[in-house]
Amino acid sequence: MPPNETASGKAIRTVFRAANVLDARKPDPPRALEILSPYLDLDPIEGVPAEKSDNLLHLICSIAGDAHREANEHALAADWYRRASEYRRDGGYINFYVDTVIEHRLETHYVHALECLRDSKEAWSNTPLPLRAIGHICSFVRRLKRPWGIKPYRELQHRAKDFDSILVSRIEDVKLTDSPID
Repeated sequence: MPPNETASGKAIRTVFRAANVLDARKPDPPRALEILSPYLDLDPIEGVPAEKSDNLLHLICSIAGDAHREANEHALAADWYRRASEYRRDGGYINFYVDTVIEHRLETHYVHALECLRDSKEAWSNTPLPLRAIGHICSFVRRLKRPWGIKPYRELQHRAKDFDSILVSRIEDVKLTDSPID
């Protein structure tokens, strides 16, 4: 830790280090989780205001979910994404959460994932247009810097258009199979 670094600065640096390990050409999920380990107990970050602590814990949970997804530990990824949603229900992790839930038929997450998806869409539509434009530009530039990640991202964006209807039908299917037969 650099001298005079605040608790907030240390947590932010940790988030960036873990994200960079996952953004590398060869992601290293165990290393990312190791970097995040001081914060994975999800206790409020000491010395950091509550709102900022919650925002950092949201990012930490999202990155932990990404690490488990990269390691093909889909149930754990969904659990961490769900934890991220306890802090904020919008953000880039939502599509990954919903995709993981649908792809791996994680029924216990269907309803929550659908709620998060809808909340995220609403939050995005309520975001002022100039900020949305900046968000799109930043996302585009980030994908240009990581050409190895463009194809999976595009595929996810294409599938994301159908997430709502897929989840609704899966929830209905689960309800039908759970109902007693006369």
